[in-house]
Amino acid sequence: MVNFVTSPIVATTKADMIVLPQSTRGTLSDPFQKLLYLFGVSDPIATADLGGVTIRPVTATNAKYLALACSVNDFTSTYTAIYRIIHNLKADCPEDVKSIAMPLLGAGAGSLEPNKVYNLTVATLNELLPEKEITIHIVDLKTAEQIEKMNGEVSGKTAKRLVFDYTTDDIKAISWVEEQLKMPEFYFERAKQKCSQYYDHQGERDFYNAILDKFKESKIVFSKFLYTFPEGTPEFGFLTLCGELVAYIDRSAYNKAVWNLYEDKRTLARSSVNQTRWIENLIAFKASGQEYDTLPLSIRNAILYLRQPSENLTMLSARHRMLVAKELFGGIAQEEITYAIGDYFRSKGLICANPENNGSLYSRILYIPDLKELWNVELERDYISVPLSDIATNDSPLVEDEPAEAFEIAEAIRQRNLKLLMHSDIYAKEDLLHYETYASIVARLITSKLSSPPFNISIMAPWGKGKTSLMRFIEKRINPNLENREKSDKPVSYLKLIWWSLSKDQRDFNRPLENPVIWFNAWKFQKSEQVWAGLADEIILQLAAQLAPLDRQKFWFRLNISRVDISKIKWELGLSFLRKIFFPFIYLLITGLLTYIFSSDSFSEILPDFVKNNSKAFITLPIVAGILAAAQRVNLEFSKVPDIDFSKFLSRPEYRSKTGYLHEVEQDLKNAVKLAVSIDKPAVIFIDDLDRCSPNVIADVVEAINAFMTGELSNCYFIIGQDPRIVTASLDAAYEKISAKLGKLESEHSTIGRFFLEKFSQLTINLPVMSDDIKRSFVDALLPMIDESSIIPLDRQQQLRGEYEALQRDIMTRTDPFEIFTEQKEILEKEIKKFSPQLIVNLQDEILASAFRSFQVDDNELENIIIDIGEYLDSPRTIKRFLNLFLFYHFFRFTIPGKGLLTIEDDILSRWLIIMVRWPLLVQAIQWDTEKGFFEGSDCSERAEKFDDFIQKAENYTHYQTLLEEVKKEGMTWKCDEDLFELCKGSSRQLPVKISDIINSGIW
Repeated sequence: MVNFVTSPIVATTKADMIVLPQSTRGTLSDPFQKLLYLFGVSDPIATADLGGVTIRPVTATNAKYLALACSVNDFTSTYTAIYRIIHNLKADCPEDVKSIAMPLLGAGAGSLEPNKVYNLTVATLNELLPEKEITIHIVDLKTAEQIEKMNGEVSGKTAKRLVFDYTTDDIKAISWVEEQLKMPEFYFERAKQKCSQYYDHQGERDFYNAILDKFKESKIVFSKFLYTFPEGTPEFGFLTLCGELVAYIDRSAYNKAVWNLYEDKRTLARSSVNQTRWIENLIAFKASGQEYDTLPLSIRNAILYLRQPSENLTMLSARHRMLVAKELFGGIAQEEITYAIGDYFRSKGLICANPENNGSLYSRILYIPDLKELWNVELERDYISVPLSDIATNDSPLVEDEPAEAFEIAEAIRQRNLKLLMHSDIYAKEDLLHYETYASIVARLITSKLSSPPFNISIMAPWGKGKTSLMRFIEKRINPNLENREKSDKPVSYLKLIWWSLSKDQRDFNRPLENPVIWFNAWKFQKSEQVWAGLADEIILQLAAQLAPLDRQKFWFRLNISRVDISKIKWELGLSFLRKIFFPFIYLLITGLLTYIFSSDSFSEILPDFVKNNSKAFITLPIVAGILAAAQRVNLEFSKVPDIDFSKFLSRPEYRSKTGYLHEVEQDLKNAVKLAVSIDKPAVIFIDDLDRCSPNVIADVVEAINAFMTGELSNCYFIIGQDPRIVTASLDAAYEKISAKLGKLESEHSTIGRFFLEKFSQLTINLPVMSDDIKRSFVDALLPMIDESSIIPLDRQQQLRGEYEALQRDIMTRTDPFEIFTEQKEILEKEIKKFSPQLIVNLQDEILASAFRSFQVDDNELENIIIDIGEYLDSPRTIKRFLNLFLFYHFFRFTIPGKGLLTIEDDILSRWLIIMVRWPLLVQAIQWDTEKGFFEGSDCSERAEKFDDFIQKAENYTHYQTLLEEVKKEGMTWKCDEDLFELCKGSSRQLPVKISDIINSGIW
């Protein structure tokens, strides 16, 4: 039952759970911030995604639980966020909660319309939490009066339909919607023309059937089958026409870069229909005499749209249409959904200047993340793999970047008046190299359901390139409140310890650690025998340090319980306390004895009459005073921190002095992780400065991590910063004796050290070289200008903030990374970063959060990619490492440093990434100039161009080997095998992979 009251939420509000709003940054408005302290919450509030909910127990008020609902993002909110909050409340609500009190979420700082928020909140609560007693607290009396008047106004509409209606009410305010409404030309005119060419293609049925039969019998993919016919033949011409048509329909199409003539390579949808299946069905359609019933629904929908765009949708997936019909349109028949969607949006006044654009506009609106979440029910579960889905993403034109002038550090220094500053070489606390981008992706991969431990992430770069800084940024993202934990620690009192030691259930902690972070500086342990013990010691000590004080004591008790007599600890704890309160009890005993004597008849006879008449007062007052004094002393001792020496009974493991006890180390690790760490939020272990250790220590650390990952730390993530050249060389030296006996392994992996390194990492991130823009920003930050004319006035800052917030609201409706990096965004950010770079970081976080939230694993799309590069994937491990890297760079496209990948198709990107997985030594040679003199380039771009020219100069692989021998240097470690040569050389069937293109994209 839901009702509302016209009063604010206060600390005495009677409800089992109280909901308070927070922002994505972890801030609360002043009234709610004050309530936090009354609820006994003093630790900092974590950042959250819009719509997220965190529930924690409280004991300082009438309520049992406090729920922090993330309803605001930079003074804006969405109706979907309110709907999502209530969904999360239902999912996480404890069973003993019968009543909930909450404000009108999103209607204050979120700027949503209060009436609509109330309607939506009531509808959602009645659907999801009908058994709870809900009270909505409304402070504004005018809003309360309006709510009373409209009672029953939205009866009959589902909560999802209300979100849909309220969101589309203001849809015209989105810039790209307004642009498409006014667009005079048909957005997919070239695709329409290509479809007409295909539809009108003249051929006998036997012609099409012969191609179809040969295609099926060949059992090869389209990209190879096409070239079984000579160029210029009718068969080659027709198959090319089919491929060109698919290049306008499907974003994952083969050879789209060549066949799709749009500058921005726009397509109808990102379909997961297999490329071979596309072509096979297009041939079969012609062979059938163009009978639509022979086509699968998604392909049929594509052809129907291009034949009659004003009457159809670019939502190709039949399953998606079914879900929209079911979730938003009351379950109408699927064949009616196209007309229902058209009628609905036309009733909202959404009619394009060119009617042929209506279908694509309506489809794009339905794929806005906030609306897609309503009907795509798979998003309500954790990243389920969705087979055979066609996800429409109608791409808008890109903004071409103007070439920037080369940046010279020396010239930059000469041209400015500078403060004299000294800069230390410790890790950076501010992001000057765009590493926050990498940190955000890695942290979200760990904290989302897209990865599962054990998992090892390697951060690769030479010394001094920022590995430690990046790892610290990742730490901050995973556990943002770690620095403030000690500040909020309170001592553990006698009362708490005695109460816990006497309780029957001593197993559970108040709050197990969620994604605790642990740092291991490998260089501190320069003897091999210290490594295993040192790693275990650091893990256990740092886990204990992150626990709340009482939980920390429990942790040490439970960890050492097998080694001590727990009854002795309880006895010592009680005895220590009794010593403290001994004298107050003696005082009470003497007071009682004197009272007895003074109140006896024989004693009263000797007292004066005045004292006799007031004997009760004379006796009672000293007794009461004595009791109060004694009680005060007892209470004081209860609240004091115990000063007993627990080391007599429990001692943390001193592994450094007890090497060789591997079984004990493993058992303690297992117990420590089980006791302190949440099962669903595993620990994250950072290993830094691995490349600064001696060769034997490096080998021992690698062995220890491998052992722990397959044993007692299988529920942990490892993030390791290293220079792979140093680590590889150290492993080579450590395993020198067995290296000589493994000739085949040497030839496949260059060295045994490289073999171990590949086995060691599931995701390898190579930090790119600094671009000119980043160099400029870095110098600006280190050598700030004194010129006050560069300071932006406050009124201009406020104007820019407003424009940027409006831009942010618009961007969060985008469904494709192509639409994020607009010229307007780039211009605004150049000014905003001068006074508030955090605004840019916040928007970047929101974009990534949306990308992760809407991400779905597309089996067929991945299958297409793997088939395309299958010949280069030589083992199951290589396949896994490639897919991990591909997933990382999928999200990298949504970032500022990754915008260079926007124009890169998946098939091209996959070839770039396979080079990073299969031939990492080539990457190092280009990036870090590890082969001095071979590439003859002053920077990575020149070296890449030299390599490209070197490959193209060779007529074939044999000729390449001859050329290589002519320039081969002594000690050269990398080698270009035939697979790499063919990949970079290209052929009539495949464009060459240019290393210079990879450098220019920003990946390396």
